[in-house]
Amino acid sequence: MTASNAVPAPAARSASVRLDVRAPPSVRVGDRVTITIDADAFGGIRNLSFAVIYDGTMLELVSSSPGSFVQQASAPVTFSAEETSSGNVLVNMDINNGGVVAAAGTVVVLEFNAQNPGTSPIMLRDVSFLESGRSSNSTAAAVRSASVTIEQK
Repeated sequence: MTASNAVPAPAARSASVRLDVRAPPSVRVGDRVTITIDADAFGGIRNLSFAVIYDGTMLELVSSSPGSFVQQASAPVTFSAEETSSGNVLVNMDINNGGVVAAAGTVVVLEFNAQNPGTSPIMLRDVSFLESGRSSNSTAAAVRSASVTIEQK
């Protein structure tokens, strides 16, 4: 057997859920900023929750809405994205009636006003999801953060 046809060990598999923060690299004070959280979950998940952490002195949350990932579920979805404190949005998605979502797409679209100059990291914390066929939540997601630089007008 050569290395080219070797089967990777199960432990070498990539994470079953991948989350990517997508943000523009730079904006100006006063601009509207759209940030999306995208997910890949091809194994199928029944719920997903995470906190979006950002600098609340630089970015002001204006609105949040579910993205295409939520709409691809096999059953109705309970979805929320609430600002629990300045700089912290808690996102939760539960698929009802034992349904799953096995797809890639945008979980949530967050709209912000750029308030003050500086660079704000956009990070995900407390990621938790329930894979189809499992009884306990996992926190082993691959997460890619981003940042946005806000420049003076």
